[in-house]
Order: sequence, then C-alpha cells, then structure tokens
Amino acid sequence: MLNRIRAFISVIILFLVSVNVSYGQALFLSQHLQNIESNSEFVFNYDVQVADTLVLDYDFSNDFSLKNIKEFFYNSPIDIKVDAQQIILLPLEKKNFIICGTIRSSVDEEAFPYATLVLSKLQGIQSDEKGKFEYEFEAFKNEFIQFRYLGYESKELMVQELLNCPDIFLELDKELISKEIIIRDYLSQGISEGHSYGSFEMNLKQILRENEIVEQDIFRKVQLLPGIYSSDDSATNLNIRGSSADQNLISWEGVSLYDKGHFFGMISSVNPFHLKELRVYKSVHNPSFDHRVGGVIEMNLPDRVGSDVQVSIGSNLTEAHGNISFPFLKNKARIILAGRRSLFDILEENPTLESYKSKVFQGSRINELEESEGIEESEEQEISLSYGDANAKLIIEPNDQWCFQSSFLYSFDEFDYTTILTSEGYESSDTLSSNTLAFSNKLIYNHESGDLTKFNVGYSQFNSMNYFQFVDLTTANDFLEEELNNQISDLQIGIQHTKGLNRHQLLFGYTYDQKRLQNYYFEQSAFEYSKNFEDNTLGKFHHVYLNDAVSFDKLKIEFGGRISYAQALSNVKFSPRFSARYKIGSHLKLKSSGGVFYQYLRQLYETGVGDLGLNNAFWTLTDSDEESILSARKITLGIVFQKNNWLLDFESYFHHTTGISAENPAVQNQFEFDDMGELLSSGLDILVSKKINNFKSSLYYSLSDQSIYFPYYLEDDEEFFPANTDQRHVLNWTNSINLANWSFVASYQYRTGLPYSLPQEVLEIEEDEDEAFYEVDFEEINDQRLEDYHRIDFALNYLYQWREYKLTAGLSLINTLNRQNIQSRHYVLANYDESTVKPELLPIEKHLLPRTFLFHFRIYL
Repeated sequence: MLNRIRAFISVIILFLVSVNVSYGQALFLSQHLQNIESNSEFVFNYDVQVADTLVLDYDFSNDFSLKNIKEFFYNSPIDIKVDAQQIILLPLEKKNFIICGTIRSSVDEEAFPYATLVLSKLQGIQSDEKGKFEYEFEAFKNEFIQFRYLGYESKELMVQELLNCPDIFLELDKELISKEIIIRDYLSQGISEGHSYGSFEMNLKQILRENEIVEQDIFRKVQLLPGIYSSDDSATNLNIRGSSADQNLISWEGVSLYDKGHFFGMISSVNPFHLKELRVYKSVHNPSFDHRVGGVIEMNLPDRVGSDVQVSIGSNLTEAHGNISFPFLKNKARIILAGRRSLFDILEENPTLESYKSKVFQGSRINELEESEGIEESEEQEISLSYGDANAKLIIEPNDQWCFQSSFLYSFDEFDYTTILTSEGYESSDTLSSNTLAFSNKLIYNHESGDLTKFNVGYSQFNSMNYFQFVDLTTANDFLEEELNNQISDLQIGIQHTKGLNRHQLLFGYTYDQKRLQNYYFEQSAFEYSKNFEDNTLGKFHHVYLNDAVSFDKLKIEFGGRISYAQALSNVKFSPRFSARYKIGSHLKLKSSGGVFYQYLRQLYETGVGDLGLNNAFWTLTDSDEESILSARKITLGIVFQKNNWLLDFESYFHHTTGISAENPAVQNQFEFDDMGELLSSGLDILVSKKINNFKSSLYYSLSDQSIYFPYYLEDDEEFFPANTDQRHVLNWTNSINLANWSFVASYQYRTGLPYSLPQEVLEIEEDEDEAFYEVDFEEINDQRLEDYHRIDFALNYLYQWREYKLTAGLSLINTLNRQNIQSRHYVLANYDESTVKPELLPIEKHLLPRTFLFHFRIYL
C-alpha cells in the first residue's frame, strides 16, 4: 500500500514538472543546471541529491549570462561562489549582515521617525528621528524583514535587498483609513490620536527631541495636549479637564503610583528615557484601569526581547541619568536598567535650581529668613535636598507563545532644613522624606488563534514622613517634637483575556485589589501633654470588567463596564462607558464618549508639621462613609478634520463629580470648614495645526468652567463658586522648524488669572472683657481674579548622529521676559498688639516660575 502511494505521488510530481517544463519556468534545480551548462561556458559544482529534490521557478528566456544566473540564485535557498567559469553551489547558511535604509511615505516621501522593523528575534527595533536605520545581525540572505508604521500598510523585503541603504516606501493602509481617520502627527510629531477611547499615544523617543521647550519630563510633555495644564507651573500637579492630581491615575506597567514627584512636584519621578510608550486618556478610559474619576496617564516599558543593545547617558542642570538594555540567553531574554540621581550636592548653585527654589520655597520659613534684613553671624541656615530613581525590567521569551515580564521601580526624595540661631538660643530642624516602591509581574500566553491571556501581580507602596524638632540650645532639651507619617500600599492580582471575533475585539478580566492606608501623628511638647494618633485602614475590592471594540466600515464603537465590590462598605458599583467614532468622507470624523466612574481614595490637605510652609497632602481611603466616595459622570462630543497637512480638532465635554472634599489640596482655601460638595466642569478644547515642509505651527485654545458647590456651608442651595484651579481661557501657540540637525521652537502661553477671595473687613470677636480676637470677613468665595498669565519660551536643539552613535543637546529659556505671574493671593492679619484697635490686612502672594534656564544633553552609545 505504501509503495502504491509513493508511486502515485511520483507520477503527480512528474506530471506537474512536465507541465511546467512546457512553459519553461518550474524545473528541478538539476534540470536548470544542465540547461545552463548546455547553453553556456559555465560549469557547476554541486550536490546531486539536493539538486534532484529542489524545484525552482525561473525563465532564462535563452539568456544564460552571468548576470541572469546570479539573479536566478538570488531568491533561492542556495549561495554560489563564482571562480572563473566554475560556479560552486553552497548550502544556505546564516551570515552577519549590515542592513540600512530610510523608511518613507509613498504619498509625500516624508521620512517616518521610529518606524518598527520585525525579523524573527529582531523584535521592536526602530528607525531613528530621520527615518533611517542601520543594524548588524545574523540571518539568512532571503529572510524577510517587515516594516510597520501606524496608518500604513506593512511591507516585507529580504535582508539582501537592504544592503545598499535603499529608500523604503510604505503605502497608506486603505482599509484602516476607510474605517477611521487616525491622526498621526497630533500637535507635533510623535503624538497620535484615534485609538482606544480617544486616547493619545506618545512616541517618547521622538517627543523627547521635538518641542524641547520644557525639561525632558514626562508630565510636562503631557501638558502639550489641550485640556491638560498645571496651574502652579509644576510637572505633577496636573489638572485634566477639572480633575485634581489625586483624581488622575498614574499607571506604571499596570501598577498605580501615588507619589507627588521629585523636588516637591517640579519633576516627575519616572525616568522617561527607558519607556516605550505613553498613553493619555483625558476623559473616558478603558475599564481595565484602576478606579479614578479623572484622567489616566499610562506608562509602559519595552515588552519584547529583540537583539539590539541600547546604552545612553545624559544630564541636565538638576540630575544625571543612565540607561542600558541588552539581550542574553541567545536572545531569549532581555534586561533593562535605568537610573537618575540629583546633582544638587555637586551643582548647588545653578540657574535652573535657583528658579525652582524661588518657586517652591516662597512663603515658607526658608524664604522668610533669606529675605529678612540679613542673617547675623550667629545665625546659620542649612539646606540639603536630594532625589533619585531606579528602574529595572526582565523579559523572558522561551518561545513564541510564552512571555514573562518582571519590572521594578524605586524613587526617593530627601529634604533637610536646619536653622541655628545662637543669639536666640534655639535650633530648629525639618525633615521631609518620601519614597515609592513598585513591582509588576506579568505572565503572557499568546494562543495560536491570536488570543492573548495575561496573568499579573502588581504591588506599589508610597511612604511620606514629615518631622520637626525644636531644641533649646542652652538646656539641650526638646521644646517641641512633631512627626507625621503617611503610607499607602496597593496590591493587585488579576487575569485578563483578549479575544478577536469577526469585527469584535473582546477584553475581559478580573482583579483583586487590596489597599492599606496608614497615618501616624506624634507630638511631644515641653508645655503640653504629648499627642499620639494612628489610623490603619484596609480596603479590599473585587473588580470584574468587560470591553468590546466593534469596527464597521465607517464606525468604530467601544463599550464596556466595570463592576466593583468594596468589602468594607458591602456595596457594588457599576461603571459603564462607551466611545464612538464615525467617519464622514475622507477627512472628517465625529467622536463621542461617556461613562460613570468611582474612586475610593483621595488626598486631604495638611499645613505641614512644624509649619515649614511646604504643604504636605496625605492619602486617605473611604471605608465606611459611602457619601465620601468620589463619583463622576462624563460626556464628550467632538469633530476632527485633517487634510493637506491641516488639522482641526474640536471637542466639548461635561463632567459632574460628587464627593468633593473641602480639604482637598485643589479646593482648600483660607475658609476653615469641612464639607462634602460637588464639582461641575465643562469646556471646549480647540486645536488648529498646519505643517509646511519643515515648519509646523500649532494653536490650541481651551474654554472651561470649573465650579464647586458645598451645600452645608453655603446658605444658597444653588450657589456655585469658581474652583481654585478654574482658568476660563487657556491658549498655547507653538511654532517649530527643523533644519538639518537643528530644531528651533518658540511658544507663547496665555491663561486667565486664577480666582481668589477678597476680604470685606476685619471683625472683632470679644471672648471676654480683657481679650479680643479678630477674623477676616469675606462676602463671597473666589469672587475676584488674579492678573492674567503670559509666558514666552524659546528652545534650540541639536542632533548629531554617526552610525549608531548619537548626541542630542538642547537649550531652553522659560518665561523669557521674566513676567511675574501670580499663583495665589490670600490675606492675613498683621501689625497689631494690645494697643492696636484693629489689625491690618496683609496680602500674601506666591509667584510662578521666573525666567528659567534649562540645558540638557544625552549620548547614545
């Protein structure tokens, strides 16, 4: 029976060969060689067994020249060696190749920065800022490399086609464009819009070079987007469409971070130079994220092993950093290491640091002593400030199905301030410290069907400590000792599955979430009894979520929900959401989204132990009072137009948030009341952008209204007043031009002044006949506006590249005209004693960043 089968297969092969021979195309290799030898002077040296089993398709058309012979073997699994008239056939083996080229658009021949190349284990490598690539690796000559870029069809070329550095042109993905308009260069190159729930994706490698007006900081890059700004010129105190910083989720490798950033929030605590991608959700977000009522900033490290080695070092006037990433175990695993360290102890006197210090320390005891008439010889002031962070990731890919990823993050901030006044006979010291520790472990299985299953265990912990000590130098005894500690730990264990089904992309999963909040306060005084307070709250949550993305010809709809069960409250919250984008014609699309969101964590306001003047907000967890759960309802509606390098984006939104605390840092004012209220935030974000060759101009404008209502404090049940962060008009105009290796950026920012309360009079309150007290009477809350905010910035950046080595450097000047923009204004009682009839009202103002000089450089090895 077996012999009959073999005979039948042989007859079929001979028949097919005879048919193809009649057309002169597909023959056994031995037949091709005999044909060449019969019609030319060439002689072949080869293995007969191989030549009798390999069938090749080629038509010589009676041209048996050496050029045609080489072309015949070009695409074959055979190498050749020509020696005079003898041609030796060699078995195909892997060799070291150096491939290079430039990836461009077939539409306008524009180079694609950071396009992706894929070849077997050569995963995740990219072209540079100018679309060029050059890599050395081991491969077969006829292996294919795939080139990918968002919004364009992928293209495959053989290794041997990339040895002479060709231009590779990619065609527009007509199927993708027919379904949805994807904005590839939103605001600047490297920012794309049009993905899940209208999120924005930032290519950090390109963003870190483009628009280098601000320091190389992740959260300052986020502020490039309309509707996101920091009212205090910091990096981390972000207002995303009315939400305060504690209402926004900062997700690192799927783990929630809770720290406020380095240098009291002026610098973000995540190193940007090792991240692969950054996604920003301004309104509605995927239900797989932890519960937040504000926006989401998602950061992820590289997730593939690849074969390239990446090393870089750099610095600016505030910190130095280094990164290294390399594969091992025969390209089955990769290690990523990155770290930053402050330079304050080395470059204590520099213009950037002085600007940051003047912004952060104003209004504190530090500035009060420095701005006094002078520090006497008997008085000393010592300041110590340091910060740093470290990141690591291990990626193991034993095969194409399984992948294990383990990530680590640690960041710290230390601040010490000591004042020694020997003439007064006392010494005071303040210590503020915080640190963040985070782990993320993922086990990913890629099914043969294309489905994806992910198991994850994540943990993060944030600790902050504020300590104050007042010592009598004559007796060496503590007059006063205070300490405030705040710790939050967050454990998340979950499983998630992604499944493609016809037009649907389903995502569903389960997460167990355990959050523990610990607050500790201690006070010991020589004149009063000691105080001790400790709070330990544990919250356990179970979450089930489902999301479906459905694609039609011109419509893409995403809808999903998250069901959360809080054990301590014994309640269930359902958070539905949706997003829809509809294409009208070739250049216009409508977009809309909406949803309901809940949050159990919040930050409260603390004046600071020792009254240093540096506010210390601390985290709390809702465990018993359902009314204090933050709840938000959101709706957005917009339209996008893109044609001929013009981009117009209009998006309106309305957010209604309840459970707002009067003790929240974004709400807190000089009215001392404890109340729960609601926030109404509505607005319109408009972006207009035009690109002409190497020049690009972008103008965005945000019109917003953020109003707060506290029912138990205000007599009028319908009275809303402006939130402390309410800025009605925000405008940003940025212009950039790229010339060869240079880029120049100029930016102008305008904002409406922030609201503040104007006092009416000073009221006298008589406690008894011998002593009177005074308080300030305010007729209305936040009924006045500060002066408008104006700022002009400039930046000059340089890129030099030689083969795989690269140097980037930049100079920036923030607030070039040194305008005194005011951050806040409040009033205190001053200049009165027992003989004074009434005290005076003294306005206290805080200013934003003065003229600030920034410098950075980075070397890629």
